[in-house]
Amino acid sequence: MKTLEKNWLFILIAVLFISCNKGTNIEVNLINEQIVEKENINEEIISEPTPVVNAEFERYLALSTPKTISELEALELLTDHYWSLSDGRIYGNPAFFSTIDWVGRMTPIVTFRKHNIPPTSIVYQRLLRNEQFLLMYQTEEENKLNLLEYSLGSGFFNIGFDNEFNLLSLIKDGVVNYGRHNRVGDQTDLDYPLVGIWGALPNLTEYRIVDSTDTLYYMDIDKEIPYWAVREGSYLLKQIDENVFETVSSFPDGRLRIEVINGYTMLLTPLFETPEGETGLVVPLLMHRGSTRISELDEEDYRN
Repeated sequence: MKTLEKNWLFILIAVLFISCNKGTNIEVNLINEQIVEKENINEEIISEPTPVVNAEFERYLALSTPKTISELEALELLTDHYWSLSDGRIYGNPAFFSTIDWVGRMTPIVTFRKHNIPPTSIVYQRLLRNEQFLLMYQTEEENKLNLLEYSLGSGFFNIGFDNEFNLLSLIKDGVVNYGRHNRVGDQTDLDYPLVGIWGALPNLTEYRIVDSTDTLYYMDIDKEIPYWAVREGSYLLKQIDENVFETVSSFPDGRLRIEVINGYTMLLTPLFETPEGETGLVVPLLMHRGSTRISELDEEDYRN
């Protein structure tokens, strides 16, 4: 009897051993399969990486690369964006840290436009109170003075002369009367009676003829630049190099150079000395391109 019990015990132990061994083999096989599967996945990742594209970074690279005027225009970056101004003395001079900058609505904004002056026109540059330049032109309509579009508006003036071309009357858009203005000093150009200085202190206005030949663009600075001698207003631009504009001006203090640094930055450098009796910094300014296109904005967006 004891022999039979021993045999049954031996058989039970054998069965348990075989079951455990079988379970262990299954676990080992599962582990091996997982290892093989992971190795296969790793091989796939290494051999065929999934490309990750940062669209914003790619766009930055594309837009920051242009360094010439033609490249800027090909991407419509020059004329379809606002450019803000900041102190440019730090450019090329990393040790210079005492800068003057503006924020919000205080920041002067620059706009570039292609001009639409008919080629046979007489183009005038007007200086108001030693503060602001404006561009105007006459076609065959001698009693009409057209404004190039700028930050404060556009339109035209009806002009008239009396007292042997020594009294000027101006009517804006045929409606708003800007009064009558006496000539200051002598008439210097009988063929162009508008040329000269008009009005009375402190609101003297001077008109000079400016040569618009080979100028395809003009720029507009929308407000006074605090502490700088560079004036607000509109300037004709002539391209003198693949990445350089210079303004065309009949006034010495209207001469500026604009150099394209990249798709986001340009350098504006005054090419004049401060006129006698006037103050203001005659040092570079940096232009920074805004990210939003003008064509995507409306007037309310710009003001806000």
